[in-house]
Amino acid sequence: MSDDCTSQSEPRLTVCLCTHNRPAYVRDCLAGLRKQTVGSERFGVLVVDSGSPAAAGAELVGIVAAHPGGRLVTLDKPGVSLARNIGARTAGGDYIAYIDDDAVPATDWVECIIAAIQQAPSPPAVIGGRILPVWEAPLPSWWPVSLRGVLSIIETEGRGEYRSPDLPATLEPYGANVTMRVPVLLAAGGFGTKVGRRGDILLSDEEVQLAWRLQDAGHSALYDSRIVVYHHIQRVRLTPAWLLSRLYWQG
Repeated sequence: MSDDCTSQSEPRLTVCLCTHNRPAYVRDCLAGLRKQTVGSERFGVLVVDSGSPAAAGAELVGIVAAHPGGRLVTLDKPGVSLARNIGARTAGGDYIAYIDDDAVPATDWVECIIAAIQQAPSPPAVIGGRILPVWEAPLPSWWPVSLRGVLSIIETEGRGEYRSPDLPATLEPYGANVTMRVPVLLAAGGFGTKVGRRGDILLSDEEVQLAWRLQDAGHSALYDSRIVVYHHIQRVRLTPAWLLSRLYWQG
């Protein structure tokens, strides 16, 4: 157990893993959740499969069934925003911690999420964390340093309220590692379904838009670098074609 990630009373927390056609990554992510420094009775695990092909969907059924207490929700069509909204409506409880299927949580990930909630002055609506890269191929030398973020990498150290002097002005929460207060999320209408990735469509930032909307409404949106996941950066993304496509959809 980490020294600075302890907690007293606890919120009810569900971990939500949204996936599409990537059962091997799901298996690794769930393996990371089995290694947490807190017992599995202290958090639920929900996998939302958004429109995977039949073979991958069948494989996911077995993978989730083998995870203690794991639940699987299957959707007919792909879409990460749709999957995250279904996850929030299904999870119940106080908070939902989203993690991408190609990310693996640090062993104290859940412990530090609970601590961040407990230590906040008021119940936060959003808590973002660090997303450290696991390179499946070397980062090309031509890749601009300023564009590491489009690979869903967050390396900033520290804690504080987003869009405040406590943190860099450009820092934003990413869905690969973000926790949200369920009642507030649902009351706001959830993630926008006109944005969010669907298959090869790289339209992004739905989590940022939602976080700023909640913060503008008076809710707290926090960043806490103690909350860490390790995100696989796939070889296919380290090409000029992928980067141009990503920037096109971002625009």
